[in-house]
Amino acid sequence: MTIVVIVSWIILCVVVGAVAQSIGRSFGTYCLISLFISPLIGFIILAIQGRVTEDEILNENNHIFYCPNCSSTYSSAGNKDEYCPKCNELLLETTVLTRDWKEYPQSRKESLKQEFAGGQRLRRNLGVVNPVIMAQNNSADELKKFKELLDSGAITQEEYDIKKKQILGL
Repeated sequence: MTIVVIVSWIILCVVVGAVAQSIGRSFGTYCLISLFISPLIGFIILAIQGRVTEDEILNENNHIFYCPNCSSTYSSAGNKDEYCPKCNELLLETTVLTRDWKEYPQSRKESLKQEFAGGQRLRRNLGVVNPVIMAQNNSADELKKFKELLDSGAITQEEYDIKKKQILGL
């Protein structure tokens, strides 16, 4: 009878570990929690933790950092400083993982650099996004909206020109 309980306990621990792995959590961690405490408690902890979020993945891994001044990229593993070694500008942390970056072809890396320059794929909660880049993006978005209004006939060419000068600071 004891052997049946032990085997059942281990099977339940493996099941908790497998469920954990299926939602992005560590198989080993949850299997061990279940083994030493209880499969039921391990499953409850897993249910409370829930599916792994993108922020958790990013916090556990190394990211690519981007320099908005010289368009250089650095792995967080190779550069712990927040400043670019080339031009001493503040680096922006991106949401691109170093392990993924290594596998991308050069064309994909270049398109990502353009996205970084446009303010996309940046970790907004870490570091400051370059205000010049953000202002350029906001101005471009606003101009685009007014151009669409002009094209639809909602505003006149004169109104569009006035708004364009205001947005561009002319």
